[in-house]
Amino acid sequence: MITARPRQGWVYFIKPIDMEGPIKIGHSWCPEDRLIDLSAWSPWPLHLIGSVKGETKDERFLHHCFADCHSHREWFHPNPLLCETIKTIIRAGTVDAIRSELRPIGSIRKPREKSPDARQRMSYRMRIYWIIRRLERASGPGLHFKMPPDVEGIMSRWNPGWRRKPQHPTDDELARLESFISNPIDVVRVEQKLRVVA
Repeated sequence: MITARPRQGWVYFIKPIDMEGPIKIGHSWCPEDRLIDLSAWSPWPLHLIGSVKGETKDERFLHHCFADCHSHREWFHPNPLLCETIKTIIRAGTVDAIRSELRPIGSIRKPREKSPDARQRMSYRMRIYWIIRRLERASGPGLHFKMPPDVEGIMSRWNPGWRRKPQHPTDDELARLESFISNPIDVVRVEQKLRVVA
């Protein structure tokens, strides 16, 4: 049985060397590796201010508490409260040290506007996904299923791609999707062959 990976990791703080900011508030299984990845793209040398054990919910809590100084992505403009909060968290070794003193004031995520067509496409995609998942659970380990070629073609054309606009299905194609969802008898069975590595 496959168990889900625990969400516990590290909440980390990164900023450019010899500069006040911007400061990145992130979550990672290995902050040192994240620093290396970020440094490859940064115009300034970066360093890890510190990290504490924490979950993604702790990272989100900090993002929401400092939404007023959000710069972009997970980067924040430094202000005295943010800098003092980071010092307190690192000294205490936990985000819980400041939880009672701070309140979320907003979100850094911009709401995505979805067109009716995009909502309909996502609805079909998720319904098909869950049908295939149910078939796989009922069939046992080692068996996988995928959409029949015509259904896969309809969904592929409907999906936006690089330099390609989505092509909305015709009424006949929508009827075919509904037919497959209500009775997936022509689902394609895929047997996964295990490769022995010596």
